[in-house]
Amino acid sequence: MGRIVGTEQLLKVYKCAQSIGAGFLGTAYELLLHNVVHGASAKGESVVLKTQQGSEFDRIEIRVPHVNSSGEDEETCYACLATLNKDTYWYPAYPFFPFIDAVTMCKVFSSTSGHSKTVVAYIQVTTQKEKKFKPDRLKRLNEEIYKNPQLKDLKRAFVVVGPDSNVCKTFHLRDAPDQGAFLTVVSCFDPDLL
Repeated sequence: MGRIVGTEQLLKVYKCAQSIGAGFLGTAYELLLHNVVHGASAKGESVVLKTQQGSEFDRIEIRVPHVNSSGEDEETCYACLATLNKDTYWYPAYPFFPFIDAVTMCKVFSSTSGHSKTVVAYIQVTTQKEKKFKPDRLKRLNEEIYKNPQLKDLKRAFVVVGPDSNVCKTFHLRDAPDQGAFLTVVSCFDPDLL
């Protein structure tokens, strides 16, 4: 549905899903985000994710020329990461791929200096206020990215994307690694601003 339907229609589905909630809301939000990234990519524009106040980073910008959805099962999704082009926003075609909803290069901007750095973002899209970090899944993602000569030397980050500032302010990532060990960022992409 996310590849066939336009942004306006997906926004209507998302608004309807807000009254229903649960899994439908999460799926509608995820499809909308992928669609918006695809549209921005086609126009050569960025998608900006705002971070929670007091964060080390002010914002995250996704600006890539290519969007790709592939992988028919868990193993083929992991294989996609080993060959992922550095200028691509990839999300699994397999709807049950665990732990992450997209992988892409992006820029994170420091909230103090304004300087940016490029990272490989493991994106987890959620409408919930809490998620459990899974170190074994992170290890597998890192193993696959390490096989990729274009991405293996880049810093990586786990980026949680929620639909509004309330989720950003109250979100809790259980069992998150220490920031010195692995960068985690909570961010917001608000569909109401489309």
